[in-house]
Amino acid sequence: MADPKHDSSGLTKEFIKSEFLKCADSVEYFLDQYGYIRTEEFGIKRFELFDYQREILQELQENRYLAVLKSRQLGVSTIIAGFIAWYILFRKARHVFIMATKREKAGISFEMVKTFVTECPQWLRLYSVVKNNSMRFELSNGSWVKSQATSMDAGVGEAASLFFIDEAALIEKLREHWVGLFPTISCVTGNTMILTESGFKRIDDICKDINEGEYSNKVNGLKIYGRKGIEEVSHAYVSPKSKTKIITTRHGLQLETTLIHPLLKLTENGSEMTAMENLKIGDCLRVDVDMNVWGNNNFVGHKQLKYLTKNFAYILGGYVAEGWITGSKDINDIGNGVLISNEDDEFRKVFLKNKVIKEFHSQKPDYEGSKGKLICCSKEMVRLFKAIGINRVNKSHTKHIPEKIFECSKEIIGSFLSGLFDGDGCIGEKGDIVLVSSSHKLLIQTQLLLLNFGIVSYIRLMHDDDLQKLLDKGCVLPRGKLPKSAHNCWKLSISRSYLTVFKQNIGFRIKRKNDRLRKQSKERIQIWKRETIPKHVVVEQFKDIIKNSGKSKSFFRRNKVRTDLLYVDKYKKITFNWICKFVNIIREQNIKITESQDRLFNDLIEHRCFWDEIVDIKDSENITYDFTVPKTHSFLQNGIIGSNTGGRCVMASTPRGVGNKFWEIVTGAQNGENEFKVKEYPWSRRFSREWFEKERIGKTTREIAQEYECKFLESGNTFLDTNIFEKINETICEPIQKRGDLWIWKSSEFDQRYLIGADVARGDGGDFSAFCVMNVATGEVVAEYRGKIKTNDFSEFLVNIGREYNNALIIPESNSYGDAVIQKILELEYEDLYFSTRSLGGMPFGVLTCWESTGNKSAKAGLHTTSTSRPSMLQKLEELLRLGAITIRSKRCYDEFTTFIWKGQRPEATRGSTDDIIMSLAICAVIKDRHFKEIEKTIQKIDTLVSGFISSREAFDIGKKPNNNNEAEHLALLIAKI
Repeated sequence: MADPKHDSSGLTKEFIKSEFLKCADSVEYFLDQYGYIRTEEFGIKRFELFDYQREILQELQENRYLAVLKSRQLGVSTIIAGFIAWYILFRKARHVFIMATKREKAGISFEMVKTFVTECPQWLRLYSVVKNNSMRFELSNGSWVKSQATSMDAGVGEAASLFFIDEAALIEKLREHWVGLFPTISCVTGNTMILTESGFKRIDDICKDINEGEYSNKVNGLKIYGRKGIEEVSHAYVSPKSKTKIITTRHGLQLETTLIHPLLKLTENGSEMTAMENLKIGDCLRVDVDMNVWGNNNFVGHKQLKYLTKNFAYILGGYVAEGWITGSKDINDIGNGVLISNEDDEFRKVFLKNKVIKEFHSQKPDYEGSKGKLICCSKEMVRLFKAIGINRVNKSHTKHIPEKIFECSKEIIGSFLSGLFDGDGCIGEKGDIVLVSSSHKLLIQTQLLLLNFGIVSYIRLMHDDDLQKLLDKGCVLPRGKLPKSAHNCWKLSISRSYLTVFKQNIGFRIKRKNDRLRKQSKERIQIWKRETIPKHVVVEQFKDIIKNSGKSKSFFRRNKVRTDLLYVDKYKKITFNWICKFVNIIREQNIKITESQDRLFNDLIEHRCFWDEIVDIKDSENITYDFTVPKTHSFLQNGIIGSNTGGRCVMASTPRGVGNKFWEIVTGAQNGENEFKVKEYPWSRRFSREWFEKERIGKTTREIAQEYECKFLESGNTFLDTNIFEKINETICEPIQKRGDLWIWKSSEFDQRYLIGADVARGDGGDFSAFCVMNVATGEVVAEYRGKIKTNDFSEFLVNIGREYNNALIIPESNSYGDAVIQKILELEYEDLYFSTRSLGGMPFGVLTCWESTGNKSAKAGLHTTSTSRPSMLQKLEELLRLGAITIRSKRCYDEFTTFIWKGQRPEATRGSTDDIIMSLAICAVIKDRHFKEIEKTIQKIDTLVSGFISSREAFDIGKKPNNNNEAEHLALLIAKI
């Protein structure tokens, strides 16, 4: 046999086919048998896998997001390059970006991928190389790899199947790059309607508390409708604007997604998820029907309408069809009342009988024969409408279903739709129900609600001549003139197949429409299966089944299945009803079919769905959103089943300290805050202890932690060293009490003295403010707060906590927004507020407050920090932590320290991190150390005096300033008082 690497002569077709299928099925087999790499010492050589590399291959296949924390010299980048080579060789239209800090670094992995591809046997490569340069390597199957350094536009605008980010921790602006990269592996636009267990909701409303660029678990526990019913969501992502495509189906459904977002497409072998960019006109997508998933929140909360009733829901639907809110031309005017224009007695009767807030009454007719408009002159009614989601500014072409309706029960939604169809709907002689509106959005929303009931409808753009034809055919339209509009007019139509379901769940209240509905409606079974699909999708499989069945065409005809439509060109479509009959015959006769044919049958008839044909695809650009649905990775999107996006990301890096984006992703994954799977590969996965001991010679502790041990803290430039972190970690425990953002470990003890150091944020509550409550004697932090709060509220909060802890000495930072807090504390007449009067070694010195603020003109409330004093404060904090003089029990504080690093000569929080608790703790540390040392000396000198002076509270006249000018004694007297 010839050398299989270079020569295929002597290799049988069976062998080549078998090897190709084995390689396509297993990346491990491909690399074991046909993997070659280039080395400096030996040139091209066979690639031999270590056990941990096989493990990485498994992780790459099983996880959409993978973060590899690695040691040097393990060949992690090499095995990932081998996976990428297999990925583009044996998968069509796969787009891979390789990114690193510099183009040269990205180029190394890029060249390894090319080597794996070009050095495997030619007979194994079905696809030729169509582009091969220093930045792009492309195959004829549509797959390519692109090498790129991390610039701000890296990856933006192109759909990625896989991102490989090498040495991610070294990329300084990875956080900014991440916001730009993630849209290409994100999902749908904000107007997409998602079916939740509480009804339909827009995805941007669900994600309203998630920032752009944030991958969040804030939606954890949300349940939405997916491929196999209701499923839980674990995470959501909001990404910046990126390229999208908008598809429109034959039934009028629309969906806008990113280019690689997968949708469930029907093929001759069954359904498969297909990226948006690979879909074309004529493809069929799965649309689910009769989901029957509804909310149950009918609560309104108005004093006269606590819960929505069927009649008031009908009124709301009738208003959307026939009403508007009156008022002045001022757009800020809420409006004076609700006006309805309709001539049908049954419709008007519902409004005239309304008792909520105020009754409707008839106006004087506008013309002879008219019954006059209905009006309710009540601002309170307008306010109720607004609370439900109806605004005065809605014009006819901007009308929509109020958000409140979507979360209501099935019965309430049915009543709303009844009012809507009574107002703007009709039913023709042929039995189809029509709803006409200039609001395309209104009809799309209605179409989704109808699908939930099990009713399939079509949406079409109309013209004036189309409307005239409806009148000419005798359709029952609302009385009056032919509608004229400067905007397009749209028609939603429901075929006769769905009249029974419509009558049971929605119906008409207007007699003439209801009579026509009863006359036309008939019982139908599995009515959505009267929908059709293009014949070309399934015809070859069906022909093959008939050919191999041994049954004649007459056999199928006797069983009421016409097979001639498969062979005659004039038949372009097949009904699902025909498919059901065909499949039943095949199964009843036990006719043998292939696995793919059986899968096709299941996809066609086993689900409550139909397959809708794409008729239009347009390019666009928009902000996108994504969910992670762990079970099936699918969910209903504007009625169409799609996946959470198939794009993937792999990061590999040695650690480079804390606070960078790679650290954030790894720690977030370990805390369950994102979807990344983290795998650690230290030196011990490959090398011996003897090798490691030789390697570490001459290297610092930080270098060893960084290059070999996969340790973030030790590898970084953190403000605190490892020993202090270990000490803090030993004392961390859960608070005994949580009052929102206030954590308490110990309550106030009557014989203890306390300090409160406060770091103040800006006054609108947009940033974090923080304080620590410290026991002066023990240095233990007994309570801690970090939260977003307005300055006035923060002042009151501090005073309340100060009084709770024995009138603790409050020491607010006096810079910037702190002045407003201090002023408010003074207004609240809290006496134990820290004042500084002079500088001592770069630090201010503190005295009593009430008398010093009036008797000493140089006294300033609060602690003023400067660029000179801040390092001294932090140095003192580090010293007391190192000596064990301060005890921290807060995980929140510990986490702040992990991202508090040296940047040059200045310690500060990494970008995106906070240091609010640290600074409030530093304030406490300085006051405890400098001032209370002086206090203790003073107390020893005047111990006898103090013991007699405070024997009773009446003996301590707080309002009188002492004659002694020693400020430390003044502070001692304050702290020592009972």
